[in-house]
Amino acid sequence: ILLGLGMINYVSITVAQVFTETLQQRGIAVANDLAQSSAQPILQNDNETLSQLVRAAVNRDQDIAYILVMDGEGNILTNAFKGEAPSETLSIDIEKASDSPQVSVIETDGGQIHNVLVKVFPDQDYAIQVGLSSALMRRAVDTMGRRLSMITILVLGGGLAAAMLLTRVLIRPLNRLMEATRVLSKGDDVT
Repeated sequence: ILLGLGMINYVSITVAQVFTETLQQRGIAVANDLAQSSAQPILQNDNETLSQLVRAAVNRDQDIAYILVMDGEGNILTNAFKGEAPSETLSIDIEKASDSPQVSVIETDGGQIHNVLVKVFPDQDYAIQVGLSSALMRRAVDTMGRRLSMITILVLGGGLAAAMLLTRVLIRPLNRLMEATRVLSKGDDVT
């Protein structure tokens, strides 16, 4: 039982870590793709095209909670939300952002959001923030944990049933042998 519980816990933790890394890498990929495709609309001040790009990205990925495109002063050029963006996203200082993607985890009422910040231009302070919810990932890990628990219980139950059956099969001849030994020790005929 302890081995089964230990394995369930280990597998759940390991899968959650892999899912988290995958979610963050996906967020970085989405943010980088958006940064590349939004550069021209930003330079041309084409907010309609920029909005279409952002909405399309949000609609493609069910884990995306929000996307913000911001200038260096923190003004939102365009956005798309599924629910609300955490207030922490609006307070990020884009001027301090490096040229490499920055990932942070934000705790919200709805669970963890993995916020990815990517600069659009290396020499200008335009940035894209992509927030990915870990809710779907958490549900998948929880479902896997429940399934592993059920499998462990079934295997344990099957093992106990097999042990009881084997015990009965082995004990009957031993009981007969013990009875025969008692009869012989009294000097009676066993036949």
